[in-house]
Amino acid sequence: MALLERSIRFRHRRLAVLRLCDAMESGAPVPEAQWRYCLEAMPSDDLALRARLERAARRNASVPGDAVSRRS
Repeated sequence: MALLERSIRFRHRRLAVLRLCDAMESGAPVPEAQWRYCLEAMPSDDLALRARLERAARRNASVPGDAVSRRS
């Protein structure tokens, strides 16, 4: 979570999304503010990253609502 927070603080958009995926895949609860940042930061043309985020979100109970599908 510290790496995700750091990526957000330094505005490393794609890296933040990757770290969000890592956090979810490890089962860590992700605060909604971090979710919002990462969803806005998601590169629209990176289909592989979007697919990874969707898979991680489906496996993680801490995802707020339908967060990933709203950005598709």
